[in-house]
Amino acid sequence: GQPMCHLRIADAYRGEGPKGVATLYVVHAKIAANPAVRDAIIAGTRAAAALPEHKHLVRTLAAGLTGDILWIATEEVDGSLVRDLLIKKKSAGSAGLGSRAAGNLISGVAAALAEVHHGALADESIAVNRTGRVRVVDLALGLGTVAAMQHGLIPQGSYVAPEVLAGGAPNGASDVYGIGSMLYQTLVGNPLERGGPRPS
Repeated sequence: GQPMCHLRIADAYRGEGPKGVATLYVVHAKIAANPAVRDAIIAGTRAAAALPEHKHLVRTLAAGLTGDILWIATEEVDGSLVRDLLIKKKSAGSAGLGSRAAGNLISGVAAALAEVHHGALADESIAVNRTGRVRVVDLALGLGTVAAMQHGLIPQGSYVAPEVLAGGAPNGASDVYGIGSMLYQTLVGNPLERGGPRPS
């Protein structure tokens, strides 16, 4: 179907499934070829698919390996990624999303991750629709993204907890770090970095 966006470890497409519109993530070939990363993606997909429905999580529907193509299907992702909202704000001359929008976003993300771990939460992990509904869209890709960073396949991000980058497993504390990093970025408009601008 229609290409939607390019993510750290996958490309997202809009697809038509047997039950209607879905989002299909096709993992980049170089990343899918790494056995450790592939195993992490499969483990993340199984964990995400087993979760009950949650208003702040996009539901994982299915996954598979078709030839060399590793894919994950989720329910439809509606709205805009936080990454794209921040780009739009910056091009309009604003920094960040504002305190009210940032508060709404962080409340939704914290609720989504109360019972599950992401590990690599970033501005491309969250979508906000026209009504302000916040959802984590790439939970199934979290463990795979961490593994891809740990194996040097993608750049390490400042939004990932240092202990995870050092080889540790994602946990509640590492997601608190990720949520704090996301709060910083939504307030100032730039990724978390030492010596960066301080939120007002």
